[in-house]
Amino acid sequence: MKKIRITLILLIIAVCFIFSACKVRFSEKYQFIDSEENIDAISIVKISYNDSSELIQTDIKTIDDKDGFLEKFRSVGCYIYFGDPVGPDSIEAEDKVIKINYKNGNYELINYCGQSEYISEKNKLSFYAGFNVFDKEQFEALISEYVTEEQ
Repeated sequence: MKKIRITLILLIIAVCFIFSACKVRFSEKYQFIDSEENIDAISIVKISYNDSSELIQTDIKTIDDKDGFLEKFRSVGCYIYFGDPVGPDSIEAEDKVIKINYKNGNYELINYCGQSEYISEKNKLSFYAGFNVFDKEQFEALISEYVTEEQ
């Protein structure tokens, strides 16, 4: 009986360890889809969907101080999610995301829960491009520094 208890406890510990390792793990730095040197512009956009389920992007604010924004962006807690990838998706009527435009025409949309990538050569937006998630409160505070609630 004692041997069964010990085995059961070890099994429970192993299962807890496996599940905790699959969710979130700290990452030192967000990995952009392209290098930071190739960033052409940064903006805050509002995403939503029309009746045909097509993604609509509305520019809210263009970031003039790219380097200052990137410094603040790097301070937001970033984690790697070990599970099904997620991407910016307007679960509600609309959502505000960060749009990073690159010199080659590609861009990425970054939300606290994931990233999407647009590849200009394929004219295609891939909704599940990354496994990074951010601290929601810190991410939303960063966006709030640049836009108001009404925007």
